[in-house]
Amino acid sequence: MVRYFDNYVQRQNIALKLGCEVIGIDRAGDCWRLETSSGEIRTRAVVLATGNYRTPTVPSWPGLSRFTGDIVHSGNFTNAWPFRGRDVLVVGAGNSAADIAVQLANSGAGRIWLAVRTPPHLVRRAVAGFPSDIFLELFAWAPASAVDPIIELSERAMWGDLSAYGFHRPPAGLKATVEQTGRIPTLADELIHAVRTDRVEVVAAVKAVDSDGVILADGNRIPTSVIIAATGFSMDLDSMVGDLGVLDERGKLRGGFASHIGDGMFAIGYGIPPNGPLRAIRLAATPLAREIAAYLATARTACDVDHLL
Repeated sequence: MVRYFDNYVQRQNIALKLGCEVIGIDRAGDCWRLETSSGEIRTRAVVLATGNYRTPTVPSWPGLSRFTGDIVHSGNFTNAWPFRGRDVLVVGAGNSAADIAVQLANSGAGRIWLAVRTPPHLVRRAVAGFPSDIFLELFAWAPASAVDPIIELSERAMWGDLSAYGFHRPPAGLKATVEQTGRIPTLADELIHAVRTDRVEVVAAVKAVDSDGVILADGNRIPTSVIIAATGFSMDLDSMVGDLGVLDERGKLRGGFASHIGDGMFAIGYGIPPNGPLRAIRLAATPLAREIAAYLATARTACDVDHLL
């Protein structure tokens, strides 16, 4: 993936400004003015592409400050080797949590617990040689009420009844869950094997933390020395564009996955598309680029620094 990005930058002759944080964006006459850690930038057009996963979030569990072990967010997890021989609680049931739990199990961690608050939808990476994303995309046109019963039957056929292992039935169907909450299904081939072979134990959600362990919602206590919080990220756009009127009441950008928000401000990669974010970005990027080019061709604004950011 890194090689692909490096090659893309070279082929497209893109000038990168690395290590430059955008602190705020506002309007300056007919231009956009960006306050950055490297100074001010003025531009006719700006594309917001920080995505859904900008800032790691860790729940404020009671007693968290008293914990004497290690707390690591999934965004800072690089590999499982530092945790060999240590007891680890992974909090979350999404793809990051599943991948981390499997890596820990394969790399010699001690006891591994997976704390699940909301039961996830568990799917295979591929079905009959086809990636699961393809089937989700094929179902994108149909309402959740028609699709979800079919998906539920397929999930039961894939895994059987997993309630004895701690994975209970999700509160809503797969497509309804994506549409209503933005939570995507968990690719669980390796995770289910690790759970069934007792290398990973599924437990209840975290209720509180004490100095050397975690108290669960069912009253049980986990004596862990490491908490890995696969608890998600925030778009965290309020500080950057919160005063521009482009966010809704939930702090999300108005306009959908890829759009011209207005006055030369564009956005791509926000929200949960049915066909997976990377594929959706690829499909949306060229039409959005054409829209940006059309805007720049008709806009007569001249900025001190005249370029696209």
